[in-house]
Amino acid sequence: YYVTGKIKSIVNTQYGNLYIEDEAGNEFYVYGLNDEYGNKFDAMDPQPKVGDTITAYGQIGKYNSAQMKNAQMTAYTPGEGGDVGGDEPVEDPTADTVLTIPDALALGASKDHDTYTAGKYYVIGEIKEVYNTQYGNMRIVDADENVLTVYGTYSANGETRYDALETKPVAGDTVKVYGIIGQYNGTAQMKNGWIVEHVAHTHDYKAVVTDPTCTADGFTTYTCSICNDTYKADETTATGHTTENGTCENCGKEISPENPGLTEKTYSYTFTEAAFSANDTKMLNDVNWTIAGDGSYWGFDSQYGKGQQFGSGSNPYKSLTVSSESFSNVSKITINTSGASNISGTCDVYVGDTKVGSITLTKTATEYSFDVEGLTGEIKFVYTQTSSKAIYIKSIVVEYAE
Repeated sequence: YYVTGKIKSIVNTQYGNLYIEDEAGNEFYVYGLNDEYGNKFDAMDPQPKVGDTITAYGQIGKYNSAQMKNAQMTAYTPGEGGDVGGDEPVEDPTADTVLTIPDALALGASKDHDTYTAGKYYVIGEIKEVYNTQYGNMRIVDADENVLTVYGTYSANGETRYDALETKPVAGDTVKVYGIIGQYNGTAQMKNGWIVEHVAHTHDYKAVVTDPTCTADGFTTYTCSICNDTYKADETTATGHTTENGTCENCGKEISPENPGLTEKTYSYTFTEAAFSANDTKMLNDVNWTIAGDGSYWGFDSQYGKGQQFGSGSNPYKSLTVSSESFSNVSKITINTSGASNISGTCDVYVGDTKVGSITLTKTATEYSFDVEGLTGEIKFVYTQTSSKAIYIKSIVVEYAE
């Protein structure tokens, strides 16, 4: 196909990766531009510059965003120079100034791949998401929903990484970050931002009431509509069986000395952030869980909703065990788990030493349930893989009685 536009920025001057735009400001990425004779961009004569208008001819598809690949330039009109680019270079704004998010994006887009400003800049925005809770990679937005990626965040003096901060900014908070600006693979970003100001958001908790039953306690779940922080409170005691002639009038269960009607309970935990940042034991909703294995990377996937990440392509868990405290009279186990694309691995599910099921991992976050006949012991999820991929757990539910 043919596409015509004015060159807005050139992100790689060797291969000619660049952005073009129309008069309305719509942008389009061209991944690799050759001339009509097949010369690469760095060998073109004349070589197109910012502000010039070109017509590119190539294949159109998508890699992270829509783009034309391996294009041939079929028409070329030099720009007029001046502020739009042309033959005159555009200087970076003065360092140590506050940039709007659109200005930061434009500055980053003007740089070559993995190239950054010499000076640092301040940018203010609301955190849309923290997509890596070890390094503090986050995306911040302004009132117009312009989004800037901040790749790595630290304390105000740059000495303490995000995962070691005593108070960690989360989605919904407002931050002022200070760092260098450039672009990586066509995405403008700030790198190694220092959090010089942090204003926490006010939680907007919504209540969902779970009524008690004969055997299960009731409670209210409070979830923040801004950051998804959640907690349970206002517990109410199970009503107990109301019996007549050995049968509960409310639920119809037979009650006898051999079947005393244990209190049925449900444990659940959903990862809304990276709870683990090492092989460690953590209390998740009042139950201790331990992870152990040979990996050395931990994070959180918010883009595809997969939850806590264990390992990565370069630091994978070839074997991983996630185990709990002991549960009594377990009746059902449900886990939402997955792996990275093309993973070749399994997850075996145990209560104590008894294997109750096995999962073949896929790239899609999937819920798996296993019925268990009253076993007691630790819940264990034992992962193994022959590939080198990330493993994810989104949620765990255990139904038991005591």
